[in-house]
Amino acid sequence: MRVRETQVPGVGDRFVVEFDEEEGEAVEEGGSPRLTVLVHNDGRREVFWRPDADADATELFAVDERDARRLGEILDGSYSEPVDSEVADALENAVVEWVEVPGGSALAGRTIGDAGIRTETGATVIAVQRGRRTFPTPGSDFRVEAGDVLVVAGSARIQRAFESLVAGDDGDG
Repeated sequence: MRVRETQVPGVGDRFVVEFDEEEGEAVEEGGSPRLTVLVHNDGRREVFWRPDADADATELFAVDERDARRLGEILDGSYSEPVDSEVADALENAVVEWVEVPGGSALAGRTIGDAGIRTETGATVIAVQRGRRTFPTPGSDFRVEAGDVLVVAGSARIQRAFESLVAGDDGDG
């Protein structure tokens, strides 16, 4: 990928991003796909796409300066939306734990609902990792297997109750 910047008098700056073709393919000058970003002096941004040298550029979108910064943060991986205070308060005492189900556990071979994970402990299973696979938000009919890692949310008290259920304790130990 190559980036070229040029000034456009009276308008602003133009950035042309040329994307390399697949490895080993010859690319004639100006023939690779291009993304052009025109940054106006007033802060507006216009983004254009040209898939190849023979195609006309098409405007993809235009954004103001604030939205351009937000888009940049998303692309950079640094974007974070503030959490509503009600949600933050609700999660204040939440703990997320990863708990592996041992072979002898009473949970092995049972569904989440039949095992009473939510009703008996108050814990919420938010995901299950089985080997390399992850099952997000499994339902009550999801069958737990020995070796599964359950990602569980709840308070510290709820986590202790869940771990007792996994171990097969009556909750006193």
